[in-house]
Amino acid sequence: MQPDIETTTLPNKLAPFIWRYLKNKKIYLAGFLFIGLIWAIEMTLSPYLLKVIIDAVTHYPQNQAKMLAAVLIPAIIYFSMSIIMNLTFRWHDYLNLRLFPEIYAAINKDMFIYLMRHSYTFFQNNFSGSLTKKIFDIAENVERVISTIKVAVFPRILALVISSVTLFTVVQPIFGIILLIWTIAFVYISYVVASSSEKIAREYGEAATKLGGVMSDSVSNVVSTKIFANIANEIAHLDQYIKALVTSD
Repeated sequence: MQPDIETTTLPNKLAPFIWRYLKNKKIYLAGFLFIGLIWAIEMTLSPYLLKVIIDAVTHYPQNQAKMLAAVLIPAIIYFSMSIIMNLTFRWHDYLNLRLFPEIYAAINKDMFIYLMRHSYTFFQNNFSGSLTKKIFDIAENVERVISTIKVAVFPRILALVISSVTLFTVVQPIFGIILLIWTIAFVYISYVVASSSEKIAREYGEAATKLGGVMSDSVSNVVSTKIFANIANEIAHLDQYIKALVTSD
């Protein structure tokens, strides 16, 4: 059965667009959430275990029996965390290898269908190589966004929450409050800075896409270029897009 391109609609916002390809992958999302929780626990627990071990060594410098008794369990847990982390890394890689090829395929198909709905004039006014590169760029950038959230954002947010609660309840409430306030301020400032650079990033991405399109079209038509001895003009034409890419910021 051929796809009905007339009824294929795509979200025009980033979050709904990504969710379109993740909403039927909840088992993978559950796996990534569990892995993120393990990473967060390791990030907060390992420094504490090292602290306990160092305190035990310095507290019983002359009594090896008591020192070993105090160090044994924290040391076992600490080294066990290394094994657990290694296993979760392998599991994380396995989920990536299963999830992202499916997302790649779905995005590329949807983008191709969406592209085919455009008018003939649209294709006349745009480089075919540039349009093709945009399709692949969308799939690659969706993977980057998902990977950033599940690797750099979610585990660290959990770790900061765990650390704040631990400091508040175990050490001193003021330390937990300070860490929480610092975290909120850091996230807000990072968001403002990232938002201000969005325009620059968009211009750079557009320039890079046009450059890739020009190069792709030049290679595709290399026979005609050689027949008409037009290589110098092709290089000069390409150089314009290279300069636009360099000056896009």
